[in-house]
Amino acid sequence: MFDIVGLVLAIPAVIIALTVHEFAHAYTAYKYGDYTPKANGRLTLNPLAHIDPLGFIALLLIKFGWAKPVPVNYIILSRKKGAIEMTALAGSLANFGTALVAARILVVFYQFISVYDPLVAFFQLLIFLNISLGVFNLIPIPPLDGYTVFRKFFPYELRRTIEMYEYYGQFVLIIFLLLGGANILIPIVQFIFNLMVFA
Repeated sequence: MFDIVGLVLAIPAVIIALTVHEFAHAYTAYKYGDYTPKANGRLTLNPLAHIDPLGFIALLLIKFGWAKPVPVNYIILSRKKGAIEMTALAGSLANFGTALVAARILVVFYQFISVYDPLVAFFQLLIFLNISLGVFNLIPIPPLDGYTVFRKFFPYELRRTIEMYEYYGQFVLIIFLLLGGANILIPIVQFIFNLMVFA
């Protein structure tokens, strides 16, 4: 049976998670002196600037989607140590921060309203979705942010090979998920969720 209530709750949660993630990339790059995101209209919390319609629908329906990638100038960012890595990491950190704020609000709600209230369900979904997006993007496979964050720790030859076939990274991710990759990620997400909400 189609869960219309779940869909209604998921739409704003997905919008918030994707918007916060991409805005964090744009803002961090801007603070490091790269004005490319601002010039492309990405230095905003307006969801329309960040949401990719197809990726948004896919995330709602099949739990795998994407937003518009934030354009940055790697030549500018490379002039400051750690700028490229921090710009890449910013999206996941923003998702974890959003989840933590939502968790604190949810803890307050638990004191006053039923755990079955739609508002509680929304915040639970918002937390879970933000943690999921943050964790998923830290997988060190291009084009995900995790590769940019952790690639300096890879042996040179491995990094060279990965970057040679970077285009196929998206297909590797799809295969990873189809072969049960979510079963690896979900316990991690659930652990962080429990830590934020119940610790």
